[in-house]
Amino acid sequence: MPIGGSVSTYRTIALTTPLEDLIDGLSDDGILAKLDRLWVFAQATQGDALTDLIASASATAVNSPSFAANAGFTSDGSSSYIDSNFVPSTDGIQYIQNTASMHVWSTTSRAAASGPTIMGVNLTNISLIALRESGNVFFGEINDSDFSFGPTNTDSSGFFTANRSSSTQREAYRNGASLGTSGVTTAGAVPTGNIFILARNTGGAPSNWETVQCAAAAIGGSFNTTQALNFYNRMRTYMTAVGVP
Repeated sequence: MPIGGSVSTYRTIALTTPLEDLIDGLSDDGILAKLDRLWVFAQATQGDALTDLIASASATAVNSPSFAANAGFTSDGSSSYIDSNFVPSTDGIQYIQNTASMHVWSTTSRAAASGPTIMGVNLTNISLIALRESGNVFFGEINDSDFSFGPTNTDSSGFFTANRSSSTQREAYRNGASLGTSGVTTAGAVPTGNIFILARNTGGAPSNWETVQCAAAAIGGSFNTTQALNFYNRMRTYMTAVGVP
């Protein structure tokens, strides 16, 4: 069964029934066609977890983040992270300047903290997800020049989407429900560095490590409200099947 634009997951991943059901459901909903990358970290082996389901591209576990089978990766908070090896400015097909999104599943609820970034890059411009900053703020910046979109969020666990739907409009979702919207900052050029997961790529080096467990991550084009909810529901069904709370 072709996945995304060109590859077959049967050639790269040993499919379990829950993963096969996830792929079929995302395809039926039109979600796969909107994604450039999808990593399901909550799989049985680290090799499968690091293999993207859209382009068969490999992410790199840097400095041995902890891997738990059918759960995901956790950083040590100081050196380990995942390099997605995805550069928005050169690898983005669905992800472009005015229509783009990033998605991440955290299994961990933590207190508000200053600084941690679960997914992102700050090179040329900023694209990142910060789950629960001091003051219970969620940052979901997509091709931004500053940190101007910070809706309230009081729980760092769940499935988060940071979305840009136009040159000025941004949206944020947790578990398919809106956290807020913003129409202030005009999109800048897409970032020119690799997106890191469980840390932020700041000028080419990791920073702002996040210590929650990450069960999945994705990068793609813009999602509307219905698509964001459908994406969450499909991911929730998969996570439940493999034992992720």
